[in-house]
Amino acid sequence: MNTSIRLANTQDAFAIAQAHVASWRATYNGIVGNDWLDAQSVESQSEKWSGHLSEPDEGRSKQTFVICRDEQVRGFAVCGASRDTNYPDYGELWAIYLHPDEIGRGMGKQLFNAAAEHVSSQGFTKMFVRVLAENASAQNFYERMGGVVMPDSEGMVELGAHMYRDIRYEWKDLQHD
Repeated sequence: MNTSIRLANTQDAFAIAQAHVASWRATYNGIVGNDWLDAQSVESQSEKWSGHLSEPDEGRSKQTFVICRDEQVRGFAVCGASRDTNYPDYGELWAIYLHPDEIGRGMGKQLFNAAAEHVSSQGFTKMFVRVLAENASAQNFYERMGGVVMPDSEGMVELGAHMYRDIRYEWKDLQHD
């Protein structure tokens, strides 16, 4: 298996959308409402990703990385400065998703490490990620990556017409050059 990580570009939008939707459907089945999952399409997500990848960074050090197997995009991570004004000295792992066929091959770890390295290169020594409280597989992954649940980190996120609990995992010891 030949894998590589690189910065995403606008030509990656459709492939990122494919991995994104497939991951959502596999990961969130039984966690979030089927109405929301059924409403997700590769076409609509591809349009969103095209916009996301072409918009300026706005000073948040945001980067989108893709992981490729045999030059085909199989997952992505988005990271940068915290979007949460309560955590201005943190970097944030905004998203990390793999196509379900790639789970267990070490690609998630590679993407996580690329994101942590980018956040660290931006001067942050701490990073967090938000995860649905019912998403045990993601929580297990973040714990294997050394993350711990932040105190008083529970919040709510809206997906479609429903609200879901989420929590934050943090890393306080990112390598910093």
